Amino acid sequence: MISTDSIHFQVTRIKGHTLFIRSARMQRFLDFTVAQYLAGKTDEIKEYVIGVEVFDRPVTHDPRIDPIVRVEARRLREKLRAFYESEGVGDELLIEYPTGSYVPRISLRIRAVA
Repeated sequence: MISTDSIHFQVTRIKGHTLFIRSARMQRFLDFTVAQYLAGKTDEIKEYVIGVEVFDRPVTHDPRIDPIVRVEARRLREKLRAFYESEGVGDELLIEYPTGSYVPRISLRIRAVA
């Protein structure tokens, strides 16, 4: 079981990295989706909801026309991958977003035993 404190610590660590520090929208995306995950509301992490709650789109927002969430999710995945290949290479806790999903996958890194 991964503690909530550990998850919050990792989110803070990620947001403090140079890849994220100047991107308020990326930080909001990470904060919102992880908060929903921790609250057990993963079924509410949908493209429309993220568009309205994170990217300040109006309630009339149509994600089929405005791809902001898909574009930013792709950028978030890329930045997380870069983070875990650099400063986060030794981190035990991983926060990832599988392709096609906005629900974070939070897991412990499996280390090979030598």
